Amino acid sequence: MLSKIKDESKCWWCNSSEYALSGEHKIKKTDIEQLFGKGDEFKEQKFIKVVGNGILKGQIQSPSSNILKFNKKLCSNCNGSRSQQMDRSYEKFMNYYNENKEKIKTSKIFDLGEIYESRFNESYLNLKRYFIKHICCKIVDDLNLLPPLNLINFLNGKEELKDVKIIFNIKPYAFSVKDPFTTPYISSLDILKEEDNTIAIIMGWFTVNQLSINYIIEKNINCDLVDGKIIDVGVFDYKGLKHWNEIIDSSKKPEINFKLISDLFENYPFNQEKNKLEKALKMYKHLKYQ
Repeated sequence: MLSKIKDESKCWWCNSSEYALSGEHKIKKTDIEQLFGKGDEFKEQKFIKVVGNGILKGQIQSPSSNILKFNKKLCSNCNGSRSQQMDRSYEKFMNYYNENKEKIKTSKIFDLGEIYESRFNESYLNLKRYFIKHICCKIVDDLNLLPPLNLINFLNGKEELKDVKIIFNIKPYAFSVKDPFTTPYISSLDILKEEDNTIAIIMGWFTVNQLSINYIIEKNINCDLVDGKIIDVGVFDYKGLKHWNEIIDSSKKPEINFKLISDLFENYPFNQEKNKLEKALKMYKHLKYQ
């Protein structure tokens, strides 16, 4: 499903060295600005963290800082003009979510007609391509492997998306605790392998303002996330989490370790399992059949 990178000087998407390599934002710049502001307002935050697989510490001067980006393995052309429509579709999607978060939490749906109006089919394809671009960057960065060919062909408009399922979840713990939990979260990649040790399944997610975009990469999983104009949204239930009230109370203390609490909530309920394999299997079953 995946192959090794043979030439580090070439872009993982277009396989060319014609343009300089650049780094895609791990969390989109517009999301960071929406959460933390721009210019002096951003600097006054003193720090920003993307917790999980890549915790970032220390003062960051601007939302354009390289520390907020994947490594430079995507060329400036692919990261610019080629993906501009994808970026715009994602920005419109997130603007709608930020303005209607409580409504979506209650209804448990996204209405693409409300977000994109008559152009929802084209815009939805570009939204999926934005997610696939992020997923590919994550694979290249974390595993140093090229993304599956189906994902590349989908980005190029040559093939339908067959090997990825995308699932949306709202994680309501973030509605209960103080502001630092608006901090974006990027998961590590969970991997399931065949008996010959080849990678069969990859799973991960990223969370922005309490909305998690989850993904399963598996050959021919072929599960589109939309039926017509409606996207279902899961809402996580934390009632089974032990010591919920104590955790919420502790989150209000100034000395609290936000990374530990974010990891706890973001990985629940899968982190209740005894080992990483059992956790990955439980996550796979949950996401595949949601």
